[in-house]
Amino acid sequence: MNYTDDQLEAIADTFDTVGYLVCGSDLVFTTETVADFIAKWGTPAEKEGFYMWTDIQTRKGATRGDLVVTEFDGQTVTYFTGQA
Repeated sequence: MNYTDDQLEAIADTFDTVGYLVCGSDLVFTTETVADFIAKWGTPAEKEGFYMWTDIQTRKGATRGDLVVTEFDGQTVTYFTGQA
């Protein structure tokens, strides 16, 4: 689904509720489900429909960060503070 810049910013604003100041361009939409992320990263912290993993490393040598995942409009939306 294609979103306008205003719509992306509105989605990004929802991440504020769990303490992440995000811009729409920082979001990644994926076909992976929350269950897929849980299978890969383990049990997350949950708050207000957001699933959060802290201090994860996506690959050896990459900068660690927090992964935040939520579902929006039938899609999975992610934000990662580290190096992908």
